[in-house]
Amino acid sequence: MLHWPDRSTVDTTRAGFHLFKSHSRSADRKAGLDALAELAAAYPAIPEVQMAVARTAWNAGLYDRAEKAAGVALNLKPDWEEAILLRGQALERADANAALKLWADFLERNPHAREVRLAYARMLLRVGRMEDARAAYGYLSREQDDSPEHFYALGVLALQLNDLSGAERFLGRALELGYADSGA
Repeated sequence: MLHWPDRSTVDTTRAGFHLFKSHSRSADRKAGLDALAELAAAYPAIPEVQMAVARTAWNAGLYDRAEKAAGVALNLKPDWEEAILLRGQALERADANAALKLWADFLERNPHAREVRLAYARMLLRVGRMEDARAAYGYLSREQDDSPEHFYALGVLALQLNDLSGAERFLGRALELGYADSGA
C-alpha cells in the first residue's frame, strides 16, 4: 500500500496537483489512475486528492469515474468551482440536462462563480436554449462589463432571436471594447 505523510505536514493543493501531474503522464492512463486511486483511498477527506483522481480519470476517458471523484471533492469543499466544472463537464457526456441543473443549482448558491456561469451559458447554447443562454451571458456582461466576448455572444444570440436592435447594441459594444474576430 502506498502512503502519504500526515496531512498537517503537506500542502494539499500542491500535493494534489503533483499527484495528478505524475499519474496523468503515465503511458497506461488507466493503470496510473488505479495507482492514484489506491493512494487516494487512504485520504478520503482531502478534496485536492479527490480532484487529482477526477482529473486523471477525465484524462483517461473515464468520465463516469471523473464525475464521481469530482462529486466527492465537492462534498468535501462545496463551493469549489474547479470541482463543479469538471463534474458538470463529465456529467454532460451522459445527460446535458442533469449537468445544466447541477450548474444552475451551484449558481443559485454561488452567483458570482464566473467560470461556472460561462460554462453554463455555453452549454445552454449547445443544447439550443437561446433565451436562457442570453440571460446567462447578460448576467456575465453585467458582472464584467469590459469583456468584448460576452457582448459578442449577446449580439450573436440577439441576431438568432431576431432582436436586431439588441444585436446592433451588443455587437457595437463588443467592437468598442476591442473585439477582434480571430477568423478575419
